[in-house]
Amino acid sequence: MMNEARTPNDGGEEKSGDQGASEETERRSQLSLKAKVIMLSGILFISLIIAELSLRVLDKEVVLRHRMKEGGIFQPFVPGGLGDHCTPEFRVTYTINEFGFRDRPRSKAKDAKTRRVLLLGDSFSVGWGIPQNEVYGHVLETELKGFELWNTSRSGNNPLFYLAQSRRFSKEFDPDAYLVQFFDNDPKEVGDFARRFTYDKDGAMVGLTERYSETGIIQDASAFFNNLALRRGFRKLRRSLRGDGAGHHFIKPGRELSFPKIDKDAYDLAKIIDKPGEGFYQSFGFYFPERRDAWKEALNREKTVLAQLIKEVKDAKKDLAFLYIPHPLVFVDNAKAREMRSSNPHRALLQSLCRENSLLFVDATELLARSKEPIKLYFPLDQHLNPTGHKFLAEQLLKTPLKGFLKGS
Repeated sequence: MMNEARTPNDGGEEKSGDQGASEETERRSQLSLKAKVIMLSGILFISLIIAELSLRVLDKEVVLRHRMKEGGIFQPFVPGGLGDHCTPEFRVTYTINEFGFRDRPRSKAKDAKTRRVLLLGDSFSVGWGIPQNEVYGHVLETELKGFELWNTSRSGNNPLFYLAQSRRFSKEFDPDAYLVQFFDNDPKEVGDFARRFTYDKDGAMVGLTERYSETGIIQDASAFFNNLALRRGFRKLRRSLRGDGAGHHFIKPGRELSFPKIDKDAYDLAKIIDKPGEGFYQSFGFYFPERRDAWKEALNREKTVLAQLIKEVKDAKKDLAFLYIPHPLVFVDNAKAREMRSSNPHRALLQSLCRENSLLFVDATELLARSKEPIKLYFPLDQHLNPTGHKFLAEQLLKTPLKGFLKGS
């Protein structure tokens, strides 16, 4: 009788031919499974790349803005970016310079004879809904000549951001002066963004938390991930399912975009003044005498930040001026609106800080009131200054001491 074939195992023992064949089959099966997993992963990866590239071609929207955690406080837009900003009321082109600002091309190299002023502002100064060459800052630089007015503004800016920006920009761009623009949602936004900053034991702002403080590899990676066309597509789908199709968008030049019908009555300022909703109270409640006590803390918080900004800019031997732009509700033609215009605690705070520190304060309330119909200087829906408003504001600013401040005379 022939002996049954046996094979040695790792322990020196012998295995039957059937057992060895079984293990070989199992090993091949495992290898086959791994190969299938790798192949499927490769197919999935290639499919995602194809889907991403296809969506980038088909997608109307363009990534133009940097978010805060992408270094957006210091570089508001994607350098070299180009896109059309669209809302139900307007469509304008944004051309972004090499530093990430909606501004003309600039050079860090500085002519010792040319005064350099940096404009720190919010969406009003960025030029929300305004062709780039019609933004009031651009007009001032073009008309006056002989100085530089860099528009470093960022939509959604507030005094906390101005303080952080002035520290960075003083080192990076070496300005001679700052022109800082304010709007009436600043007190609320100082509170809203307070947690993004760190403070010393006396409450002075030290800096941004690490997540928002720098631009670099981590921020670039975050921007790349968040701006993938697939990820943006899911976000748009979520907005659509919520019925949030209005708002504003940056789209590729030449592409068409439609908006849902807007309820214009919801933006009627005369009605808002008579019956303000809670949302309006939360942003602009200090205008209403019955709500002013609740705003004392917010205004004091803003005052602390601005006092620090004034001190640091002065210590750096830079000039500083404030420009205040009011909410259009103060120009509604009724007694309540006129009372709000004359008694505005936010404007009073800015005036008093400038007076105490011998700074130039320019109140656009008075300048815009020179128009026959100031309310028509604003867009009726989103309530920013419209092109006529920017033109009128620039013309009036040239008649104020700001002209001498910008020129350094």
